[in-house]
Amino acid sequence: MKKVSCFLSSTFNDMQSERDFFRLSLEDRINDNLRKAGLFLEFIDLRWGVNVQNDEESDYDKKVLSVCLGEIKSTKPFFIVFLGERYGWVPKKEDVLSLVYENDNNDVKFSDKSITEIEINYALSTYVDTDKCLFYFRNPVNFGDDEKAKDKYESTGSDLQKLNEL
Repeated sequence: MKKVSCFLSSTFNDMQSERDFFRLSLEDRINDNLRKAGLFLEFIDLRWGVNVQNDEESDYDKKVLSVCLGEIKSTKPFFIVFLGERYGWVPKKEDVLSLVYENDNNDVKFSDKSITEIEINYALSTYVDTDKCLFYFRNPVNFGDDEKAKDKYESTGSDLQKLNEL
């Protein structure tokens, strides 16, 4: 049976349910259909983290970025994105630029971006078959006065502007 891999990209805090639904409810059904063709689909979901146990603390962000870019490259051309109302974590500019150069892509559109936007830009600039990149958008939710939910699910200020541009 031939294994095919697909990278799942999203912000982490607010997309747990969507990722769980995809992996727990859809993965088996997809693989039941693919098995007939001699294929097995593996989803690469990095929300459980990247092993940085033996790394210096100053290298953690770079290691996470490196693993993300490497997995995106290895799962080519299959890439799935879940986007809601959060922009996500923005890694240090120097880590991003050094890794983007190491991965043969010197485009400045990767600096000062969230890891999710970097993943999207990297996949779209690396893949020839972008028709195999799927984007799922969550409908906005009105949380009213629930500040805790807003903090978890919504970006504000410049992050909201970046998300809208994305």
